[in-house]
Parts: sequence; C-alpha cells; structure tokens
Amino acid sequence: MNPLPAEKKVAVLGNGGTACRVSEEFLKRGFPVLLVMPQETDANEVPPGTECMQGAALGSVKGQVGDFSLTIQVENKREEHRAGFIVVAYESVREPVYDILGMPPHDRIWSLSRLEKQLADDGFPEKYGKVLFLDRLDGVNTVAGSERLLNLVGTLQEEYETACCLLTCQVKVASPGLEMLYGRIRDNGCFVARTDLLSLEVGSKGVRVRFDDIVLDEVLNVSGDLLVVAERERPAPELERLAEVLRLETDQEGYLQGDNLLRVPCLTNRRGVLVAGGSVAGLSEWERAQNIPSVVEEVSSLSKWLDEVIPVEQIIYDRDRCATCLTCFRVCPHGAILFTDKPHFQHLACQRCGICTSLCPNEAIELSGFEKPSFFERLFPEKSAAEQAGSTALTGFVCQRSVDLVRQYLEEDDPVFHAVRWIEVPCAGTLRSQYVLETLARPEGADGVLVVSCHRDNCRSGDGTIRAANIVQQVKGLLKTLEMDEGLVEHILLAPNEGERLKREVTRIQGEAKKSLTDRK
Repeated sequence: MNPLPAEKKVAVLGNGGTACRVSEEFLKRGFPVLLVMPQETDANEVPPGTECMQGAALGSVKGQVGDFSLTIQVENKREEHRAGFIVVAYESVREPVYDILGMPPHDRIWSLSRLEKQLADDGFPEKYGKVLFLDRLDGVNTVAGSERLLNLVGTLQEEYETACCLLTCQVKVASPGLEMLYGRIRDNGCFVARTDLLSLEVGSKGVRVRFDDIVLDEVLNVSGDLLVVAERERPAPELERLAEVLRLETDQEGYLQGDNLLRVPCLTNRRGVLVAGGSVAGLSEWERAQNIPSVVEEVSSLSKWLDEVIPVEQIIYDRDRCATCLTCFRVCPHGAILFTDKPHFQHLACQRCGICTSLCPNEAIELSGFEKPSFFERLFPEKSAAEQAGSTALTGFVCQRSVDLVRQYLEEDDPVFHAVRWIEVPCAGTLRSQYVLETLARPEGADGVLVVSCHRDNCRSGDGTIRAANIVQQVKGLLKTLEMDEGLVEHILLAPNEGERLKREVTRIQGEAKKSLTDRK
C-alpha cells in the first residue's frame, strides 16, 4: 500500500496567463493548487483560492505521482511542499525575424506582437493603407505561426479595410479552420507570393520589397506603407533547467515533450508530470483550446487511479548482485528510480518497460513476471502443430503494445500465424542479445528470430524501439563474425495500418530461414 494517502494538490509552474488559466480550471474541479511563478504578477491575475509563490523557482523534486516532494527556492530561503501532480505551463518566447531583413528595426517595420498590441490598445492607424506581411523564409515556420499571420491579415482586411500582401515560403494550414481562413483572406484580395529570397528598401514614405516569386519564376516588386514581420517561437529559458530537475525528455528545440505521438497533447515521459501552453512546441489556437482541458482530465483520471490502485513491486532487486553503478537510474525513461546508497524503485511511476533490467550489467534487477527462468520457459513450450508437421519455425519477440496488432492481422487459421512462435515481451527494449542468441542456439530453438516493435515515435517508453534496433544489429554483427546468415534475425516496426507488410515480412524471413537451414544441412 502507499506509505501516505495520495496527495491531490497540483503544483503549477509557470510565468504567465496559461499557468493562471490552468490553475483556475483545477480549482473549479476541486483540486488545491500551488502556483509557482518566477516573477511578481498582478494579484488580480491569480485565481482566488490559489496558493501562489511569486519570485520562486523549483529547486528539486523527489517522489512519484501522488507523492512528489518539492523544494522551492524563494529569495534566500527554501520551502518544502508536497504535491500529487506537477504541471509545467510556461509561455514560449517570441523573437521577430528581423535578421532576414539585413537591417535593424524601423518605424515602418513592426513585429507581429507590436501589431497585436496596437490593435488591442488603440486600433489600427488609417495612415497605413497597405500592409506587407513577411513570413519566415527558412521553411521551418509552424502551424501556430501561420495562424497568427493569417488571423492578423484577416483582421486588417475585415475590420479596417486595409489592403494586404503576404510574402511567405510556405503557409501551413494543418489545423481546423486554417485552410478556410487562408481561402477567405485570398478571396478578400490578399496577394500571396511564395519566395525564399528578397531585398528591401525602407524610406520615410513606405516599404518596397523586391523578390523572386517561386511559383511564377519571376522577379516581382511590391510596395506598402508598413511591413509586419513574423516571429520565431522558442522555449522559455527556464525549461532547460526544469527538464534536468524533473528528468523530462525534450524535443530538438527544448520543449518538454519528446517527439512521440503518445505524449500528445499534454503527457511527458513521467507519470504525473504534465505540460501546458508554451511548454509544448507550436500549438495552434485550436490545440491550445484542447490542451488545458486535457491536462485537467488527465490529472482527474490519475487521481481516480491512485484511489483504486494497489501498489505492487514491479522490480525484483538482488542487493548482493548490485554494483551501485547507477545504470538503472540513468537509463530509466520514466524517472521511476531514486538512488541513495542503492536504487529505490518507485512502483507507481514504473511503466513496466523493463529497459533498466535489460541494461543492468550484473542482472541484479528483473521485471516482475519476466524473470529469466520463466522467460525461457515461455520461450520453449510444447511444439505447435506446424512444428510437429516439420515446417520451419521462427520465434517472434513482440512488444506488448504491438501484440494486439499481430493478433488482428494474423488469424489463428492463417499459416503465417503458425509459422512463428510468438513471445510477448513488455517492451522490445527488454530484450538482451543473449536471449536472441540462446534462442538461435538451443536445439528446440527457432530457425530465425523476428523482433516486432512499435515505430520510434509511437513507443511508450520512448527508448524501446531504439534499444531493440541496436540489439538486432549487435546480433547480426556476431552472426557475420561467425560466418552465419545475418538474415536469421530481423527487426520489424509495426503500426495499425501495416498488416499486409507484417505478413510479407514473416513470409520472406520464413523463406530465408528455410534456405539457410537447407544450406546448413
């Protein structure tokens, strides 16, 4: 059982409006909130009933979902707090792309943020009869960036009857309503030109842009009274430190959500730690509208789960074999291991990927239910009817997340199904090279081994597919050294729409195994 009742308080870490909005939603659902903000904020913006710490920073975190211990630095003192859940809700930083202009800011060159503030405060000046909008020209603009541009163009056209021109490398409309908005601004007269190269002249009377039009393959000139440039978005600088403190995966830009479809819209690699708003890369308005309710619903679901779950030991630990090398602590993709003089396995945080067990050099830890002796007992049960009939048998190690797909694609009366001895493993990353080699070496073993895993961006552990691919390559290298057929071991990535490919791969590998068996004889 839990040593303490699950804590329901939500610690929200943020620096702006998103943190306040998500705090308000939690309060509506009856969750107490600890709001930790790095700077002083107008008290009117903080939802009533929130325990708010301003000018504060997260120092360290221990524990697991339902029982996080937080050390928070406030001025020159540290405070200890307990929370059941952590939500990181920082705003992203916006930077105008003035660098592509090759000149400093000018009174006739505005950023998107300046235009938004102008419209919110005083409206748009009549003296600017025509406005040129300049998007990023490096091809890496986001849906969120395109949405801001298109919304502002539409606002100037429809509310101020301003003529507009949009210069862009690529308009991204992969969010609900954006393609319709793009069509509307064009129908209202906005000239949209595609370019990746331009020159600019700015004077007291206006702006003149000369550019290569990619579509028309011509050099064109457009003039306007004002140039509005797009903005890059990058993670708040605090996220780098928070990723280290919270042991969170990041994407290539540094946002706190790895490139994994299973994390969308608000999950991280750690159970009970969620992200909202600008802590996630490039959210459109529609995605932002879904994000905060998703965070609240996820915490509500986890809270109910904590009330019902009976904690059991996920890891079997042999202290005598442990070398205290910290390998398990370093490789755990879910931050489920705390290390003092020995590893402490936090069972509510563990998601049973088994990667720590496969990488432990002394085999001091094993995943409960997948201990080595029983693992091989499951590997070699009584021979199937197909094997008894003398057909070639393969062994397929299948990730638990993919095994339902195998059952779905290969019916029990399908000969391809019986060509393989299917072995379910918690994650393809659980495998060790020795397991694959022992399978090939034993008399009752397979004539070939097939490792089936999820695609990399659809792997629950995040590392399992990469680990499985490395194991297969190691075994292939050993087989090559022994002058054996490398095709005896293959790795297949499986997704819900790849049933026919699975059948083809199994049939191909079965054929290669038969040929290899004939050659050996």
